[in-house]
Amino acid sequence: MITSVKPTSLLDLVQSSFRLSPFSQEFGDVRISVQGGKVHLTGTVSSYYHKQLAIEACRHVAGVKGCSDALSVEYPTEQQ
Repeated sequence: MITSVKPTSLLDLVQSSFRLSPFSQEFGDVRISVQGGKVHLTGTVSSYYHKQLAIEACRHVAGVKGCSDALSVEYPTEQQ
């Protein structure tokens, strides 16, 4: 019998939210930390749109009291 393991911490829940997002590959360099119910995001994303999606993926998790970000945007360069 296979049983699923439910996340037990707020960090686990936020990480699951990021993994389940259809844009999860765009969050590859996003680091998540949690302290006192507040989530802090650091790292880089490829556009301001993906930055907003990362913030929203954090905000909609039950138990999150706030979400701050220090995400920077680095647009992909064209390879020739």
